[in-house]
Amino acid sequence: MTISRSRKWREQGERLARLARDAPSVYFPEPYPGEALYSIIARLRQHTGMTHSTFSWSVFGEEIRVFAINLPFRIQAVARRIPDRMALDSKTIAVRHTGFPYYTAYMDNALKKRVLTEMIGTDGNAVRTAGARARPVTNTDFLRFCAECNMEAVRKYGEAYWRQVHQLPIVTICPDHGLDLQKSSLPNGFIKSFATTGEDTCPPRAPTVIPRNAPVDRTLLFQLALDARELQQGIYPKVAPKNYRAAQFKTMLGKAGILTPRGYIRYDRFHEDVDRVLNGLLPVFPELRQGSVAGPWILRFREGKAGHHPDRTLLLAHALERLAA
Repeated sequence: MTISRSRKWREQGERLARLARDAPSVYFPEPYPGEALYSIIARLRQHTGMTHSTFSWSVFGEEIRVFAINLPFRIQAVARRIPDRMALDSKTIAVRHTGFPYYTAYMDNALKKRVLTEMIGTDGNAVRTAGARARPVTNTDFLRFCAECNMEAVRKYGEAYWRQVHQLPIVTICPDHGLDLQKSSLPNGFIKSFATTGEDTCPPRAPTVIPRNAPVDRTLLFQLALDARELQQGIYPKVAPKNYRAAQFKTMLGKAGILTPRGYIRYDRFHEDVDRVLNGLLPVFPELRQGSVAGPWILRFREGKAGHHPDRTLLLAHALERLAA
């Protein structure tokens, strides 16, 4: 009886998974500064030369078809393959090589712990729990790169890699070089193989995230990228400290003249003013414009999980700072 190729790959992968379950890999690539976990896994696959199916089974213990670039899951399975000398446990990987620090920056400890647990294991959906698909800034369609970052990495390390901060949807300009990020040829989300950076995935003429010649507020876009980089590094930007939502939000509303004498928010004026000061971001983030279908995104800023979203926090913090000036 003929055994199908896919079955052979699966059986080989299952054998590798059993061997790797309790023993680290002999080889694992040394992570680079700011490198996304996806990128580390992609380099491992490239260096080992395994087929996707066998590789997936050996690393994750199953064949996966979806890998969230910012809030991935099954981190513990990956951590088991890493040699002890690297001192990279599941939590360290999440903090250093995923979008976990950014998306949980304004969460309470209980929700932050839940997101981490879902990323480390197999139960739950960290993307949904963290509200990573919440408006007005939605998921990216393709992995992103900075051409200058790639060239610097090649000169320094001999190879380029996917940087985690570039994959945050609110980051459209490289915070290190001030260059517009470019869209790779690699779709984000449903990924059948782990691919590294190169001329095929990061062609020089790849389209930029910011539409060419679009009338955008580049000053604000660059500042948002700088703020996002700080949050990703565990630092709170001056415009939105850790307690911003609870302590400074209403203070800034008062300075902007958007509170009634009794301290209530004048939402009619609030929406109009925020639309005006964030108008220069619409070519990149069209959902910033208040709509009637799902309701104004601003209204949800202080509602539970939606209020913890870092994109909303940064956008409103900058909008109110401009209105209060």
